[in-house]
Amino acid sequence: MANDPRNTLTMPYGQRVVWHDEVGSTNRVVLDLAEAGEPSGLWLVADRQTSGRGRGKRSWISDPGNLFASYLICLSSPAYELHGLPLVAGLALYDAVEKIFDEASTAFPLGLKWPNDLTCYGAKLGGILIETTSSPHKNSYPGVIGFGLNLKSAPLVPDQTTTSVSAQGVEVTRERALEFLGESLQHWLNVWQTSRNIEAVCSAWMERGIPLGSRLKVRGRSATPVEGRFAGLNDEGALLLDTAGEIVTVTFGDVDMLK
Repeated sequence: MANDPRNTLTMPYGQRVVWHDEVGSTNRVVLDLAEAGEPSGLWLVADRQTSGRGRGKRSWISDPGNLFASYLICLSSPAYELHGLPLVAGLALYDAVEKIFDEASTAFPLGLKWPNDLTCYGAKLGGILIETTSSPHKNSYPGVIGFGLNLKSAPLVPDQTTTSVSAQGVEVTRERALEFLGESLQHWLNVWQTSRNIEAVCSAWMERGIPLGSRLKVRGRSATPVEGRFAGLNDEGALLLDTAGEIVTVTFGDVDMLK
């Protein structure tokens, strides 16, 4: 339709947007397109997901009015680049929401929780799921960054507090939120991929993330959770946990903040 705001999106050069009324999972659709040869730079956005996915095979609740978007990126070396990609994606989501609040002339305490959550007042505001294909295509490895951002409503999630942009008294369209997200993602991809500046990425994440010394519980691949204090990030973006004087490197897991 001529007046559809999706037809007038302003995205960074090289980014293109495909919008669907309904898909099973935006990540799954983008992975299928990547395996068929789709080049980097594609955003796929859906009004509704019927089988949205989160980390650890969890489902992602897709309430109407929230943003569900997946971005296709081609990696030269997933063994190296996957370490930094979650930090880049987190920074992009944080900065996009900060721009939403700035445009509304307001501010709220945002935070990043390793490895993939955006919070506001400590409640989950958005999340990220990164997936890759199993084989290279034309000497690159396609990957997808899936973003979920609670714009209109906060889904009820067991054992987790959630919130939305609307709950802070700020209203924004999904189109405007996507424009901000595209800008922020392009910036941090340039810092990380073009300049190979993982140090700047880690430093920026630390400014927005968990305070040093915070007490954490990490539930990883082992049956027993590990508790300790946040000791920073290593040079590949892994979480460092101080467990009574021993520094443990965490590359995978769900993090709970402890009081």
